[in-house]
Amino acid sequence: GHGHGHGGHRARPPLPSQCLRDSPVAGTRYIMGARCLNQNYPGGASRLPAACRVEVHRNGRIRYPFSVRCLRNRGLTIR
Repeated sequence: GHGHGHGGHRARPPLPSQCLRDSPVAGTRYIMGARCLNQNYPGGASRLPAACRVEVHRNGRIRYPFSVRCLRNRGLTIR
């Protein structure tokens, strides 16, 4: 779907620092996994901008965590 910003731009809650991980992706220093965010972030990963997801290949699987720098560029903070 296309993001049509429902409900205006309320400040999103800060990102949980316990979800910070070193990134295996070149050019991205830190990532946050969607599963951790779903457990620790109000509204879960789906509340964050999909454009910030990066592709990570690990053990033959593909995951799509978020680039922390991208999230911070969009005004999110880390608590």
